[in-house]
Amino acid sequence: MGDGDQVAWDPPGEKWAMLFKHALTVHSGTIDAVVFLEGAVLAHIDESGRCWLDGVFPCEVSEGDDTLEQAYENFKTFLAGIVTDIAKCSVDFADFEQEVQRFAKRQGDDYTQDAWDEARKKVRPERPPEAPKIPLRNADGWKPHIVALNLSEAMSTSTERASAPAPVTECAPLQAELAA
Repeated sequence: MGDGDQVAWDPPGEKWAMLFKHALTVHSGTIDAVVFLEGAVLAHIDESGRCWLDGVFPCEVSEGDDTLEQAYENFKTFLAGIVTDIAKCSVDFADFEQEVQRFAKRQGDDYTQDAWDEARKKVRPERPPEAPKIPLRNADGWKPHIVALNLSEAMSTSTERASAPAPVTECAPLQAELAA
């Protein structure tokens, strides 16, 4: 999605499988990390016209708003909050990394997974005209992926560590592709 471009798509009830990439920086307690997450969502417009993103990987994450872009903003804020909460509850980086991996790779229920698979089939072999106008990606063999990089060690030798702000999460823009 481009800078400020609105993605038009209709009608209510249509579901679209999407892959996303999200990067965020977490500063919380003893954890300073950069997290790169590749996941999957099921996007749909409800009867009231609101766009919803339901997590497939990670599951249990769902956010909505009036447009796809606004729903993405809410979704990435919710993801950042969960990752920050994991950091706050972690005793060290190894614990944080293990819990973030577990969270990101937790699969949704069979209904959500089946709906995601069916939505992927709709865009094969050709994208329907009503599909969101975002890049298309073949998702055969796709798996969720997460990388957490420990910034704590690098910062412990620096004076920046002492002046680091209270728990803060900075988010990079979310990138999405229509899964096929």
